[in-house]
Amino acid sequence: MSAGQRGGMVIRKFESQDLDKILALVRKMWPEAHYTSMEREYGVIGGRSWREWVAKDVGDFVAAHPENVFVTELDDQFAGFCSYLLDRGKMTGEIAYNAVEPGFQGRGVGARQMERIMSAFKEANMLYAKVPTGLNDAHAPARGMYEKLGFKKMAEFVIYGMKL
Repeated sequence: MSAGQRGGMVIRKFESQDLDKILALVRKMWPEAHYTSMEREYGVIGGRSWREWVAKDVGDFVAAHPENVFVTELDDQFAGFCSYLLDRGKMTGEIAYNAVEPGFQGRGVGARQMERIMSAFKEANMLYAKVPTGLNDAHAPARGMYEKLGFKKMAEFVIYGMKL
């Protein structure tokens, strides 16, 4: 069993053929964020729905940082993905985009993805780790997982918006 494999679960580096599955998962799993508040208030922004904007953002991130993206397979099926950034000056790793397919939730996929990212941080000699996440109900499971992994809430913030 390889270092990224445990119990039928494999966490491997991103490959270009993974992108469509990642973007489909993003569109499915992230129904709510600060952009949706703007959309509810003002309508579609920039000619795209929130789901299309977030898919574009994730696609742009993957294109810019493919070496910082992992794909998780469970029983040879796509189960999710996770990604990260390294700030070598601040010696801080940041968990970026991550999600788990609904059919694989509750099976430890998210926790294993976070373990893999923490290993990447340690391999890169990072001293700190952080993860930004939403405060809405949709992000409650992620917040619970981060807290179980030992993350501490550092700050809360609000985003204001207005039409110009």
